Amino acid sequence: MKPTELYNQILTEIISIQEAQNCTQKEYVIRFGALEDRDDYEEMMYYFFDIDRNLSSMYEALYFKIIYFFEQEKQFTILNDFINKFKKRMFDEHDIREKYFLDDFDVEVFLLIEELRVFFYTFQNYYLSENDENNNAIMILRERLEIQLRSLDYYLKDKEINKEKDFKEYVSKLLRTTFPDCQGYGIHFTKKLKSYIPDLFIPECKSAIELKYADTKEKFKSCIESIDVDVKGYSDNEKYKYFYAVFFCNELFYSKDEIEKIWIERNFPKEWKYYVVLK
Repeated sequence: MKPTELYNQILTEIISIQEAQNCTQKEYVIRFGALEDRDDYEEMMYYFFDIDRNLSSMYEALYFKIIYFFEQEKQFTILNDFINKFKKRMFDEHDIREKYFLDDFDVEVFLLIEELRVFFYTFQNYYLSENDENNNAIMILRERLEIQLRSLDYYLKDKEINKEKDFKEYVSKLLRTTFPDCQGYGIHFTKKLKSYIPDLFIPECKSAIELKYADTKEKFKSCIESIDVDVKGYSDNEKYKYFYAVFFCNELFYSKDEIEKIWIERNFPKEWKYYVVLK
């Protein structure tokens, strides 16, 4: 197996373990549908039980794959660093389940798998090809990002959002539960006379996000029109290839068909997608 293929496989496994561990009842309902009867509830409980039962073996298999990868690449300094940081913890029943609590979203995030992903992700530029279509890890991450963006109504339904700043803060905190490298600063798209700065960057899946807040019909239309500027500013960037415009609205100012028509009429590139979040 080529180093790029093995790296992609390991990164995909890390993402899969993280998704499995971080899955809550809310997440389960989003992924698999509402719990309509006792059988659905029992199926969900078995799903979580099965993850926990197999957790040790998943970490053990992951550990030896990573060891093999660094040995084959003759990266012995990195190998020793990995062993010193993670060997004991990856074989410890308590450490693989250690978590911290995020008050804003009432969720628990598992610490070890997040640290492993951050550690292993640092080598992405060396081992993932430029052809994203062949990068299973990137495709999985983009799919996960889009699921979260599609489900923002659900995640934010109990939050007090009265201005754009509130919206940006909540979305940023939420996405960091899945994407540790999600950031809102430090990266500029520079053109000849101006720099453009998206609201959020997710380097792992080469994505940038624009967050817009609209409390009137006119403001909402203006937000969509403002994407024209963003499209031009973010174009021709080698590191970021996928873009999302997320609009938070106090009410549905246009029907879904009308919004789709407005979006299509503006002829935005296919790399851009939009989502509308209702208060």
